[in-house]
Amino acid sequence: AKRQANLIEARRLLSLGRRKEAEDKYKLCVKGTEMMARVVCGAVQRKWGKHGPVKCVFAPYEADSQLAKLCVDGLAHAVVTEDSDVLVYSAVCR
Repeated sequence: AKRQANLIEARRLLSLGRRKEAEDKYKLCVKGTEMMARVVCGAVQRKWGKHGPVKCVFAPYEADSQLAKLCVDGLAHAVVTEDSDVLVYSAVCR
C-alpha cells in the first residue's frame, strides 16, 4: 500500500514538472528482491573474484550497522544495500 501510494504521488509530481521530488518518490517504490541480490553477487564475483575469493552475505532484515562494522574492522571490503543507512554507520572501504 505504501509503495503504491508513493508511485501515485511520484506520477503526480512528474506530471507537474517536479522531477526531483518525483525521483525521490520513485525511489521509495523500489524493493530489492533475492534474485536481484544474487545477480549483483554474481556480477561482483565475476568482476573481482579473479583477485581472490569473494563471499557474498545476505541479510534479510536491517543489518546496516553490522555490515558497517565488518567494513570498519577490515573484514569486508564493500556493502551493497537498497538504502543508504550504511552511510550513517560509517561503512567505509579502506
